[in-house]
Amino acid sequence: FFMTGDIVVFTDDETHQILAMRFNDTSDRPADDDDPVCFPADATVELHNGQQKRMDQLDYGDVLACGAPVFFFSHRDPHAVSSFLSIAFKESSQEPLVISSSHLVYKRTGQLVSAQSVGVGDTLLGSEGGPRTVAGIEQVRKMGLYSPHVAGGKMGVSGVLCSCYTASLSPHVARVLLWPVRLVYTLSGGTIRLGGLQDHGSWVHRVYRCISRRLALNSY
Repeated sequence: FFMTGDIVVFTDDETHQILAMRFNDTSDRPADDDDPVCFPADATVELHNGQQKRMDQLDYGDVLACGAPVFFFSHRDPHAVSSFLSIAFKESSQEPLVISSSHLVYKRTGQLVSAQSVGVGDTLLGSEGGPRTVAGIEQVRKMGLYSPHVAGGKMGVSGVLCSCYTASLSPHVARVLLWPVRLVYTLSGGTIRLGGLQDHGSWVHRVYRCISRRLALNSY
C-alpha cells in the first residue's frame, strides 16, 4: 500500500492493481449524501451530429456539440434521487434546464455563474449562441446524477451552454486534476475508461472528489 495525503491505497504487489482505498479523515470523504453537482437522468445533451441524447444514455466516446468526446463521469449514478433547480425560460419552445445548484452555467455575456445565483429576468447563453431569458425557477426532485466531462469543459444541456464544472472549485484547477484521466483515455484510444460503469463509487471518482474538496476548503 501507499499513502497520499489522507488517502491510503492498497495495491496488489504483483499486478499493482488497486484493491481498496481508505480515507483517514472522514470529513474529506466524498459521501453519497454530498450536495449533488450534476444533471438528472432525463436532461438532454447536444451531440456533434445535432441529435439529442439523455444523460442516462450518454456514454464514453460520445462526441458532444463542442466536438470533443466524453472521457470521464465525475458522477454517474442512475439510482440517486436528488434536488435540482428547474429553470424555465420565456422562449416557449425552450425546455427547462434542470441542474444542480452549484453547477456552472454561462450568462449571455460569457460570465460563468452558479445555477443558484441565477434569477428571474437573467439572460443565459443558449448552446447555439442565442439568449435564454429566465422566466421562473423552482426546486424539483429527480432521478439520477450525471456529470460528464469533455476537453474544453463546455456542453449544451437542454439548449443552454453549461460548464462541466462547479462553483466548489476553479474550472482551471478542475481541468488540471482531470488532465491525467483525459491523457490515459486519449492515449488508449478510449479503451481505458477510468471509472467503470458505476462511476459514482469508483476509486478515480473518490480521489477526484477528495482532492477537489480539500482544494476548495483551502481556497477560503
